Amino acid sequence: MENLGVIDRRVNVNSKKDRKKIFNICIRLAQKSDCEKRKFGSVVLGHTIWAPGKYDPEKHGLAIRGLGYNHKICGLEDFDCCNLRASVPSGTRTEYCAAIHAEMMALQYALSNHFLGDNHPEFLFVAGLNGDDSFFDNSKGFYCLPCAKELMHAGIQTIALATAKTPKSGMWSFRAINVALHESLEFTKGTKKV
Repeated sequence: MENLGVIDRRVNVNSKKDRKKIFNICIRLAQKSDCEKRKFGSVVLGHTIWAPGKYDPEKHGLAIRGLGYNHKICGLEDFDCCNLRASVPSGTRTEYCAAIHAEMMALQYALSNHFLGDNHPEFLFVAGLNGDDSFFDNSKGFYCLPCAKELMHAGIQTIALATAKTPKSGMWSFRAINVALHESLEFTKGTKKV
């Protein structure tokens, strides 16, 4: 996958300008998706080590470590999962989806390039579009249980979801991975709706 010229770019999650840049990268990635229902783009941020020793925010920073978007994997291009899942609520029955999710692709990219390290908190940002390319407001929470489990296992500490405010303000909805895991469980059980 092309890296859009942003891999290893340092970012500051406290900067409105950088948060807007991350949003724009996520949307550019989402536009590559071949999903008819929802298109997502995702960015993994990881700490860079600029000096030996214990983590010090003055000497260390965050950099883009992984990029991903949801798309059908090779060999399943003819599987019409969007029509098969038309009556299935979002966030449920993901085993009937032929796509690799944006979050997993970004995570795999970071892992395959040895970008995730021990004891250095990682962030995952995700933004999406509806099938008609209108913005998808993800303010109700993180709803993919398989992704939440994998992200937690990989050491991702925080997930940032794009909401209606993100495109203009650069404000994301941040949640700890354990909160995202519990939210996604509620969506999977059907007690919470997308």
